[in-house]
Amino acid sequence: MEAKGEVYKLADIAQFPGAYGQARYGFAFGTKSAGDLWLQNEAGVIMHLHAKREGLVLSLGGDAVVISMQ
Repeated sequence: MEAKGEVYKLADIAQFPGAYGQARYGFAFGTKSAGDLWLQNEAGVIMHLHAKREGLVLSLGGDAVVISMQ
């Protein structure tokens, strides 16, 4: 999966890493796809990602992801 998007409520780069709660929806059929990921961490930083996928996919759900920086 590949995604691009926007980041909101980021006052300091130190707020970016952390565990993000995630809600998503999307579909893919062949090379046509649509899907959005909305993620928010405990510091209140929000990411809105637009996903690109290929194949046959239908998804709806919520997960958590952890983002770290070196």
